[in-house]
Amino acid sequence: MLFRSERTDGFYIQVGAFNNEMNARRLQNNIASLGNKLIKVRQARVNGQLVYRVQIGPLHDVDTADNIVAQLDGFGISDHRIVVRQDTD
Repeated sequence: MLFRSERTDGFYIQVGAFNNEMNARRLQNNIASLGNKLIKVRQARVNGQLVYRVQIGPLHDVDTADNIVAQLDGFGISDHRIVVRQDTD
């Protein structure tokens, strides 16, 4: 959890992780109205398996994140997590 006084180089709201890239892209397209440039599909290896993570960001303040989370509810997405990354590519 981030507190309002904490500073970060950027953080992301992760809204999904899939074994299938098409499923990740489908979610990315479904929530594109949140800001196409903010929504990214990132590949990662987890326990030797390729996973496609759908993340929104980088974000730099809690108020913006809170606003996005409220909008996610409108898409039926209530399960998400905050991911802090060092790189903001």
